[in-house]
Amino acid sequence: MKTDRTIALRMILTTFSIVAIAFIFYNSSFSADESSLQSGLVLSFINGILKSFGIGAEASELFIRKTAHFVEYFVLGLLLSSAAYNYVLRISRTLMIALPIGLSVAVIDEVIQLSSEGRSFRFGDIALDFSAVLAAAMILMFIIHLVKRKRGYYQKGFFDSAEGR
Repeated sequence: MKTDRTIALRMILTTFSIVAIAFIFYNSSFSADESSLQSGLVLSFINGILKSFGIGAEASELFIRKTAHFVEYFVLGLLLSSAAYNYVLRISRTLMIALPIGLSVAVIDEVIQLSSEGRSFRFGDIALDFSAVLAAAMILMFIIHLVKRKRGYYQKGFFDSAEGR
């Protein structure tokens, strides 16, 4: 029987995952000009910080855009993996749930951009977004593995079925 705490945690993580996906899709609905304006504001802020530290280099808009993509998908990867793990309690099954969802979100994100003025579908963005989900999932699952191992929950290998909680 699941505890109220487990049920609440599952609901919170699932809700945050859905909110993150909605945030990603919302950002994709902006036109190229609107998106560029947002990136420009962040770019000015970052370059101001670099200048205040006496760093002569400046960040580019492309760097800001790709970093933003990676960060939002990394957060999504953490949320999806956390939520999935709290349902299945196995690292391998968690990855089999979280990774396809993350890839699907990246593909749908690019499809949404097709309907936004001045934006396009880019396979490179899908690869970047999915790599962020993959990195987050792998880091989180590795941490869970280490914690479980330290606490003596199992003695077998990383993906063995003897993973207990």
